[in-house]
Amino acid sequence: MVLEKLDWMTQALTLLKRISEFPKDAKLIMMLRHSEREPPSFLKNNKDLQLTENGHLAAQTFGQEFPPNRYVRLFYSNRDRCRDTAFDILNGFEKKGGNGVIGGPIVPLYALKVLKDEFFKYELRKFSLLEIMNHWINQQYDDKDIEPIKSYSKRAAHVIWTKLEQDLPEGGVDIHISHEILLMALRSGWFDLSPNDRWTEFLGGYVFTFTKNHILLLDFDTFLKIPYPIWWIKK
Repeated sequence: MVLEKLDWMTQALTLLKRISEFPKDAKLIMMLRHSEREPPSFLKNNKDLQLTENGHLAAQTFGQEFPPNRYVRLFYSNRDRCRDTAFDILNGFEKKGGNGVIGGPIVPLYALKVLKDEFFKYELRKFSLLEIMNHWINQQYDDKDIEPIKSYSKRAAHVIWTKLEQDLPEGGVDIHISHEILLMALRSGWFDLSPNDRWTEFLGGYVFTFTKNHILLLDFDTFLKIPYPIWWIKK
């Protein structure tokens, strides 16, 4: 299998293996990082980085290995690498007899309400991405420079979580393809889990479903029962 030959595919393989442990009729949300992209370059803005050949192939293989008995909808950041990841996954999924649809781009997967120009570029000159995340989580940045994680998480939940009840059949999966720092921000804001050295790899992420009393989350390779945030009113 192509995925096993790529050293960054550990998380993706875990997701594909363990998604079958969720109840078959449960509606799932999968938060996924885009596939492998070109390395950062002075010649290109970060937003313009494209998928590599391996990135396209891995995303198609991910779709081929996804459980074919689950209906999928794919949403994505409006960056090319996220859009292409979504279409590649669906292409591979349909080749194996799976049934799905492209839902299109949604704002919380690519944009914060407030973000100062070149904020992350400037911060990365002084800190690692993990340090930046911890500063952000602990509210060490001015709200005029970057939207607080709590505000972003609530806004994203209103869009992403509520979509689950909109025309998705039982057992269906909403796959949301975004960027590593936004995925880690939502992981913290939704589930109160701090970032750590196990960063989100290409095609890595987490999966969860809503139960009567808690959120059942597959985080990396561990299932967790997470209390509902106090700001979320269960439907």
